[in-house]
Amino acid sequence: KRWSCPHLQIPFDLTHVSWIATCNAYGGIDQPLLDRMTIVELDDMSPDQLVSFAQSEAQKRFSEDADVVVDQLKDILNRGSRMSLRHVIRLLDRVEETMDRPLVH
Repeated sequence: KRWSCPHLQIPFDLTHVSWIATCNAYGGIDQPLLDRMTIVELDDMSPDQLVSFAQSEAQKRFSEDADVVVDQLKDILNRGSRMSLRHVIRLLDRVEETMDRPLVH
């Protein structure tokens, strides 16, 4: 309820403060800090979940070409490499950049 800031040397009431920390691996975090946290581990998204996200995002970005884009992404997702939302977004960004390029004859 009363925490004293070592820098400002004044007390603070931190009873209504919640801290959220994220990491990819918590093996390097000291145990005393981990003991004060509730650890929530999230599984990787399944290929079906990533395809569902890709369909939704492609529909927003490409409307009439969305099905073609998603079919190509399905091929990439089914290759077995570990994919994430970040990877899917990057792939969609690349498709969008390619589609925006002028046609060279």
